[in-house]
Amino acid sequence: MNNPTFRAELLMRHMTVLCKDIGPRPPCSPREKLAAEYVKKELAALGISAVTEQPFKSQRSIAESAVPLMGLAAGGVLLGALGGRLGRLIGGAAWIAGALGIRDLLGATAHPIQRLVATGDSQNVIATIPPSGEVKRRLFLVGHLDTNQALPLFPPTPTYLMRPLNTVSLAGSILGGALMIRSALRRKPRLPKWVWVVGASLVPNLFIVNSPAPHIEGANDNATAVSVLLGVAAALREAPLQHTEVTLLFTGCEEVGCYGLQAYLKDYAPSKHRSYFLDLEMVGAGNIAYVTKHGVSAFNDYRPSPIMAAAAGKAAQKHPTLNVCGRDMVIVEEVAPLVREGYHALCIAGYNAEGYLPNWHRETDQLDRIEPGTLARAAQYTWAVMAEIDTLND
Repeated sequence: MNNPTFRAELLMRHMTVLCKDIGPRPPCSPREKLAAEYVKKELAALGISAVTEQPFKSQRSIAESAVPLMGLAAGGVLLGALGGRLGRLIGGAAWIAGALGIRDLLGATAHPIQRLVATGDSQNVIATIPPSGEVKRRLFLVGHLDTNQALPLFPPTPTYLMRPLNTVSLAGSILGGALMIRSALRRKPRLPKWVWVVGASLVPNLFIVNSPAPHIEGANDNATAVSVLLGVAAALREAPLQHTEVTLLFTGCEEVGCYGLQAYLKDYAPSKHRSYFLDLEMVGAGNIAYVTKHGVSAFNDYRPSPIMAAAAGKAAQKHPTLNVCGRDMVIVEEVAPLVREGYHALCIAGYNAEGYLPNWHRETDQLDRIEPGTLARAAQYTWAVMAEIDTLND
């Protein structure tokens, strides 16, 4: 197949519109809707007619579900401290339930409370480009439209603290709740002092999570993915894949629990047979990698499909000038619900000199921090992985 050249200036034109003309794109907001409208306009200009907008309901911020779950856990600790044996029994169960709910949120796993707070309106934009020959497989390219807030704890500073802090906090809460229940069932209820220390730490975290935070411009996260997908769409119009139908998924509300992707899977239910998903995250600064292990705590680890990882590795080997490698990364994104549902999926992401996502959920995630050369390399590598998938012997 042809190997197109992705011009950085054309990709940066999309970046400028998304970051400066539209600006921050909070989930379920008018500006997230404007980003969807821009994508549809650009696809129409390319002559792509098979474009669908899929509406769905979502929560507007991660705090809408995180605060009730953390409140449940903190309330359980308080009840255990004040309520005697019965209080410890109920409080311990509440603490564990809250901790398990937070674990689900950290792994982009749907939690029942999210259905109660999903009152906002959002949308996905879906575009399909047929191959030049017989359709033998389907490839889905995923990039989200929305942006997050400048979150002090997701990730903390420095970023390397994120995984151990989340792991210790979850483990301590689950164990603390279990010990609280155990103490309620013993003749002489006693609890180690560290249990109360862990419980008390929930209170300041509750206020931090609920504190006002500005929505960021979202240049790297994730205008870069939207721009690359639009660049790939243009390339496919000139040189479609031979036997792979490509569906571009511009998803809404990824930042609050991957609602857009999960809505797509629920409504469209693509076959797991010969279906492949390639997710792009923050590919506009530093170096580019295909993610070999994901997770923001030891309770949320997940890995890409071996088939996808092998294709990504071959693409990296065939194109050494792109300087792409496989890396374990502290990240949670739309590959999480995909692999959980049994789909073949892989994430392409950027990383900085310290090995972490550049400017992740920081006010510094602005257009002037984007490196046009990195963005073009990400597009070129995405195409190289697509070429490998197009020749799979599946």
